[in-house]
Amino acid sequence: WKEDLSASTAELVYGEPLRLPCEFFTPTTNPAPDPVDYVARLRQHILGLSPTPASNHSKKTFYIPKGLFQAEYVFLRRGPAKRALESPYTGPYKVLERNTKMFKVEVQGQEHTVTIDRLKPAYLTNNDSSSNTSPPP
Repeated sequence: WKEDLSASTAELVYGEPLRLPCEFFTPTTNPAPDPVDYVARLRQHILGLSPTPASNHSKKTFYIPKGLFQAEYVFLRRGPAKRALESPYTGPYKVLERNTKMFKVEVQGQEHTVTIDRLKPAYLTNNDSSSNTSPPP
């Protein structure tokens, strides 16, 4: 308290005296509610609430290129690129059998089953389709 200024340092800094947290609330003259009535009203309120619809995180959609199910030849994605400027796809490879989720592909003379997530159609000219199905050296 500063006698010469008739103010405390808090009043000088903030422009008003400091308050304790209990001083923020004004006392009420209403009597405390009956606990039985309060619980009954709370129960009615809770019963009136409807749950929020849950989100579905398990269903992922993948991009399926147009023409994949009609393609005679496909490119096969390798996975993460290992070296700089390395092509992410190998092929083209001949499609032997199609399914809704899996393709059977001839890779270097062997039959491999591959998911469609790793494939993209290869659009080749007529003279390219008669060539070898193994990747170039």
